[in-house]
Amino acid sequence: MARSGYQEGAIVAEIRRRRVPEKLSGAAEESLQRSGISPALIAALKDGQNILTAAQKVAYDEFAAERSVRSAQGEEAAFQRIADQEMPGSKISSDGES
Repeated sequence: MARSGYQEGAIVAEIRRRRVPEKLSGAAEESLQRSGISPALIAALKDGQNILTAAQKVAYDEFAAERSVRSAQGEEAAFQRIADQEMPGSKISSDGES
């Protein structure tokens, strides 16, 4: 968001509203600093009040896993549609083999 031209205040407001899934690692902080992210934005990412609680993190992880499965299923369906267009009646297994 920062590189996309969003205003810093809007990004900090989103962090406060939505929170971040986990504590910012030292490596991530260093990377953000090298990228020119402001100290105020990094502070918002590090603020414990902006980090998901344990229960929220569990719910977030479950949601992310479900989204990942749906995405993989969508990709598999898309590959199958392409295969059907190229060779009607073909079936691609989940490992990509016919």
